[in-house]
Amino acid sequence: MFQDALKHQQAGDLQAAVEGYNNALRIDPAAPDALNNLGVALRAMGQREAAVVAYKRLLSFHPPNASTLVNLGNVLRELGQFDECTSTFLKALALEPKERGALYGLGLVSRDCNQLDESLSYFDRALADSPDDPDLNWDRALTLLRMGDYERGFEAYEWRWKLARSAPRDFATPEWDGSPLNDRTLLLYGEQGFGDAIQFARFIPKLAKAQKTEVILEVRPELVRLLEGQLPGVKQVVARGDDLPDYDCHLPLLSVPRALEIRLDEVPREPYLKPKEGLVSIPSSEKGMLNVGLAWAGSPTQANDRNRTFALKDMLPILKLPHCRFFSLQKGSAEAELESLGVRHTITPLGSMLRDFADTSAVIDNLDLVITADTSVAHLAGAMGKPVWIALSVFHDWRYDETGSISIWYPQARVFRQDIPSDWIGVFVRMVLEMLHH
Repeated sequence: MFQDALKHQQAGDLQAAVEGYNNALRIDPAAPDALNNLGVALRAMGQREAAVVAYKRLLSFHPPNASTLVNLGNVLRELGQFDECTSTFLKALALEPKERGALYGLGLVSRDCNQLDESLSYFDRALADSPDDPDLNWDRALTLLRMGDYERGFEAYEWRWKLARSAPRDFATPEWDGSPLNDRTLLLYGEQGFGDAIQFARFIPKLAKAQKTEVILEVRPELVRLLEGQLPGVKQVVARGDDLPDYDCHLPLLSVPRALEIRLDEVPREPYLKPKEGLVSIPSSEKGMLNVGLAWAGSPTQANDRNRTFALKDMLPILKLPHCRFFSLQKGSAEAELESLGVRHTITPLGSMLRDFADTSAVIDNLDLVITADTSVAHLAGAMGKPVWIALSVFHDWRYDETGSISIWYPQARVFRQDIPSDWIGVFVRMVLEMLHH
């Protein structure tokens, strides 16, 4: 029975594995391997509370071991139960002082709690025995960046290419090593999401000026029209998938700050993108009214998407404001929530008419405020210098510092961060109170 469940789990049939482990546990409720594997399978299915039950039953039946405690700590962290998570990892560390999983987990949960010095210390301790571990080095880089240590952080950020999920692309030319270009043509290419490309495009003029050269910029097709003619030093913007013009060397766009040895106080802060002509036009604000754009969901393939985005229903407190006209900037399947929630009378849907980010920029230009999840829309509004309010999860990335601010990148941005994991309603109630007081 257990072996059949294990085969299902190894084959990726998690539901069948869970059923098999439960059948085995009906015969022997304390079977350690069945309880442990059940916890692993439930966590993989997103049933984290049930996984906690499995691990805690295992610990109640058997003497604690570091591996089980680490598994439990990982799930508790994903549930946002940071205090119990921390104590669980510390118990594992008391049993095994060099337990990689416990040190790694403490590095992560310390960062979640903005205890950044402690986070760095735990990653360093873990790396003492595993100095070439890509995942540890990657998360250490993210802690350095959150701390504002951009020089060391962007240097360590290169570990991303060693991660299993982000193999580097093959090019016929060498990667630029930072030496003077001397009339060589440099290809910069976007490597991550839309928002990352928009955010890091600000560094291209500085690089082109420092190297006295022009570069070719390759981005995803939806960004081409937005970025064309916007960035001094860019000779040509090319859509990924199209034929590339001749170039001599290449560099990923998110490696440019490292090449420039950018410090925190050297990040260009002025708006650097202007609106482009778009298909959609919205009327100017009437006296006493605000035009407000809304976006609530990003790409579902983004690693932190389940934490960073929310449902439209969570924004209902905002919709009660009588002096606002609302426009949906949302594209994709999430736009259907306008119909299912019955709020099309309040929110004008624009997503289906927005062909690309150039169209979105034209709409944002006519808005007074953008309210959004941590998505590409936030970066676009910020890059245009438009007031933008960002609803932020407890689980946020390094771009937001220990205070939860992103003002070093976008001075016009305001961040409303969760006080309690998963509590989006509280975020939007605070936004309403802020708007009513101004």
